[in-house]
Amino acid sequence: MRLSAKTKWPSVFLLLSIPLISHFLSAGIIEKESVSPLKSKEGQPPSGTKKKESELWKRIPFQNFKSDSVDLKYKIACGNNILLLVNFPAETEKRKHKPWKWDAVKQIYVEGGDREAELYVVIAEFAADAGQDSAPSNMDIWIWRAARTDPSGFADDAYANAKSLSSSSGESESVEISQDEGVSCWFSRYFSSFAGEEIPRFYQRTPEGSSADVAANGRWEAGVWAIEFSRKLDTGHKDDISLKDGKTKYIFFSLGPPSRKSLVFSKFIRIPDIGK
Repeated sequence: MRLSAKTKWPSVFLLLSIPLISHFLSAGIIEKESVSPLKSKEGQPPSGTKKKESELWKRIPFQNFKSDSVDLKYKIACGNNILLLVNFPAETEKRKHKPWKWDAVKQIYVEGGDREAELYVVIAEFAADAGQDSAPSNMDIWIWRAARTDPSGFADDAYANAKSLSSSSGESESVEISQDEGVSCWFSRYFSSFAGEEIPRFYQRTPEGSSADVAANGRWEAGVWAIEFSRKLDTGHKDDISLKDGKTKYIFFSLGPPSRKSLVFSKFIRIPDIGK
């Protein structure tokens, strides 16, 4: 059965130019200060920042997580922000997503079949007496996408709750995932006249509001994706889970939209105590 998430992403028809931003903490002063360097034109952070990030991650061991049949590795660090590094195998980058392809017969653009690489990070809260098959009461969902979000330096920021897991009817396993308030970091554009045999369908813009909370960047090399996330422990937004309230939080990873059956207590990993 094909799994999908019901999302509410906006679609507009203006192409904007934006700076590419990275929000990762400086390793040398992780407890006191964060840095927000501009990326270079090639999409990589300045060499000095990249070196500091590498030094940070060298001090933290990888932890293992199995997402369906795929083995992922992750690291978590904490300062003013929570930092997350996730590695997962992928034979190719998959940097395209449903590009427009010109149909010479119909003289219109039709949706291509390419699908981008995706990573869903679910930060969850459970009831104090949660059993092995209990569902989260609240979920903060960060969605990194190779084509739609990665060029902007952000991830889609979304949320779901216990009701989202039980609202689907029939045999559907999809989860009702809603975008945080504000403006997302991407939009789609349609072309009514010929502009090339194949052209991108999705473009980037500067996110706003609660939708701009999660910075994310991905790098693919030698069959492995490395995705880095950064978010304030407490964003102050009502659609985000605070990581500074002293309550125990859990984390889950998925390379596609998570199903209702997969979002149970026994499949989550406890996040180390932070922000207390």
